Amino acid sequence: MTDTISLGVHPSAVRRSTRLESDRVPAFVERDQFDKVVRRIVEGGFVLIVGDSTAGKSRLAYEAMRVAVPDFLLLQARPSEDLQTFSSTVCALRRCVVWFDEFDQFLRAGGITLQMVNAMLADPERQVVLLASMRSKEYDRYSARQRDVPDAATWRAGREVLLHAAEPVELDRLWSPREIERAQGAGRDPRLRAAAQASDRFGVAEVLAAGPELLNDWMHAWQTGEHPRGAALVAAAVDCRRMGVHRPVHTSRLVALHEIYLSARGGAVLRPEPLADALAWATAPGAGGQ
Repeated sequence: MTDTISLGVHPSAVRRSTRLESDRVPAFVERDQFDKVVRRIVEGGFVLIVGDSTAGKSRLAYEAMRVAVPDFLLLQARPSEDLQTFSSTVCALRRCVVWFDEFDQFLRAGGITLQMVNAMLADPERQVVLLASMRSKEYDRYSARQRDVPDAATWRAGREVLLHAAEPVELDRLWSPREIERAQGAGRDPRLRAAAQASDRFGVAEVLAAGPELLNDWMHAWQTGEHPRGAALVAAAVDCRRMGVHRPVHTSRLVALHEIYLSARGGAVLRPEPLADALAWATAPGAGGQ
């Protein structure tokens, strides 16, 4: 299995020097939790990695899986399929990894149950790993403090499944000094070095994944009827930074400047949204809180 993006790994921007689609995923930088995840996978059972969005959970799980069980069969579960039939398929296999990306989607009504989990992991003669990743925010929804939920039965069923798993592996969004040092020394990939330089505010994986997404959102926002006024506000802020203004720029100044960018793109023809909506769009957090 080499297509990490299909497993849920966030793509990065393609390097200008190559422009190859195969370059969408940078070289892996070993995380501090890597050996622990490898060991847990070798032991088998339910392995759950929890962390913020774009913390690098899926990439860590993938790379650890390749080291721990390189010759196992891989089955990718999808929340939309018949999970009872899927679990029966797993029960018929002797050596496999079952991949659950965004595991909270499997805990909804009609989703995976503790009985399915127990069945897939039954029989000590079989070697089965349930390898799952889950955002911290979703994992916290199943804590004992969150009992007041609309669908209590579904919440209890999901909580049962999570309590059955061994203690989750927590993956921090911000990288440790050792991890940053590894990223800075990761060959000649300028994306990793640039992301490591921004590690004082954001995680390296967060910059690699969320940066391109934010850029795509910005470019798409210029389209007629989307968020052209919001895109113009961002353009004004970006140029302030490019001119060397590293302190926050007051909203009133950006509002005055953005009209220049909006007019250059077509002005009223773009059907720009109200200023309040534009400011809300331009300041809304994206993946990982960026």
